[in-house]
Amino acid sequence: MLSFRETLIKYIDLGFNLIPVKSDKRPAIHSWTRYQTERVTLEDFMDMYHDAKRKGIAVTGVAVITGKISGITVVDLDVGSTNPFSDTNTMVTRTGSGGSHYFFKYTDKLSTTSNQTLKIDIRNDGGYAILPPSKTDKGNYSLLTSYELLDVPSSFLDLYTSGIVKNSWSFEGTAEGGRNNRSKSVIGALLKATKDPETSWELFQGWNQLNTPPIEQEQLLATFNWCVNKDLSNKPKEAQTFSSMTDEELLTFTQRDRARVNVEKIDDSFEHYAGFYVICANPGVGKGWYALWLIRRFYETSNIRSVYFSLEMSEELVRERVLQAWSDVDNKALKYLIKNKKEIKALEYLKKDVIAIDEFGGSDTSQLTTENFVDKIKHYYDKGYRAFHFDHLHEIDGANDNLRNQSVTEKWAKVFQGICKDYQDIWLFVYAQPNGASAKKQLLKRTDIAGSKAITQKCEFFISLNRLMKKDEETGELVADNDTRQVTMYIDKNRLSATQHIGFRLYLLLTGNFSEKEEEKYKDFTKPHNPYA
Repeated sequence: MLSFRETLIKYIDLGFNLIPVKSDKRPAIHSWTRYQTERVTLEDFMDMYHDAKRKGIAVTGVAVITGKISGITVVDLDVGSTNPFSDTNTMVTRTGSGGSHYFFKYTDKLSTTSNQTLKIDIRNDGGYAILPPSKTDKGNYSLLTSYELLDVPSSFLDLYTSGIVKNSWSFEGTAEGGRNNRSKSVIGALLKATKDPETSWELFQGWNQLNTPPIEQEQLLATFNWCVNKDLSNKPKEAQTFSSMTDEELLTFTQRDRARVNVEKIDDSFEHYAGFYVICANPGVGKGWYALWLIRRFYETSNIRSVYFSLEMSEELVRERVLQAWSDVDNKALKYLIKNKKEIKALEYLKKDVIAIDEFGGSDTSQLTTENFVDKIKHYYDKGYRAFHFDHLHEIDGANDNLRNQSVTEKWAKVFQGICKDYQDIWLFVYAQPNGASAKKQLLKRTDIAGSKAITQKCEFFISLNRLMKKDEETGELVADNDTRQVTMYIDKNRLSATQHIGFRLYLLLTGNFSEKEEEKYKDFTKPHNPYA
């Protein structure tokens, strides 16, 4: 029996272009379309495999890009379909669901389509097929014959092409204005008809070619993944069983990426794991400065680049703050440097694209949709950005409306949570405000957030920034006390550690940076006892 590596070598010797896949049969990489024309070596595949592992993506198998690039056309026979190849000795595999894949030499006389009458699908140019020894949610794949590849029988070509589906989910193309809305109904119909995301994706790409013009590949994939995840969330998933796993597999856990901020107490006790964060603070305490401080620290310590979604401030105002804080000067000094054309340290960071500032539609609130946000995350992720700051939640239409905030906030919270499940190597920080009744509190906790608790129930980490508040004598409103620039960073939720309910003293400098305040930890904060320490 061949080892996994030996099997990969065998496939590559056959000319197969390979990609790693997950248990749901979808690629373990974010874009595989390039490999329809670009050759994959064994080293390339292993790089993709290990990169997915580092990102916390469980790779459970391998797939071949079908069509001309691999020199193969694959015929997929569902369980219960009539086998038209009983006398054909070409390569055959058993699929996870109990069907069969027949591997033939490439032919351009068949395209990636489905024949519902015969219960037969074709994997050809623009598609891929799962290979043994892959393990999927539906079962394991196995080889039933030798690796010999024959020509597609001419008798099958006549039989298949006479019954290709043309009605129930073969769609007309759409002009630019209606493509996005139409695409969701197309995906829904495909998933319902094929009951297979792999086949649906291939057919969805085919439909897109009928559009004028076709939807860009990045947006196409983001929309498809969103619809698939929504479809899967409405279906019960079979429980994971462990009897077939080895002790080594059972004791193996993928470590999430971490980022440091160069404040020893914070780095040692709270390691800034990748994941979904909610940051809560009163107006004027310093949420924006804190975001820019994190962005700079993440780059300097871990080379992580960030996107700042500014729903409240203009790009120009955020950029001015960046120039001030990252040049380690106050606002007055910054204006002097600009006026006298002196060296400004932050320019180097800006020119390296350490930060991207996205106003998310600006004054056009119709752009503030969950679908658009998912698309933007995919867009920036593909450009190499890994930290995302959403400032702030209650600028979303309806999030501050007592009649709507529950539903609005919960909808966005599910999307934030889903993004961090899809991209396990990103940091997503969502900034919010406390409710009115909590504004006077010395410490804000996750129960004190404005509008809805839904978002704090779904986040993995909750941090509040606390600064002494006082009443403005003219307006009567609570405002941050500028006489004291001390800020307490309080951790009230941490799903990855027992180290919860701890606080750190930070100091908001006039430069707009934070530094560690050299004092004892807040007396009410206790570090949980570890009996194994």
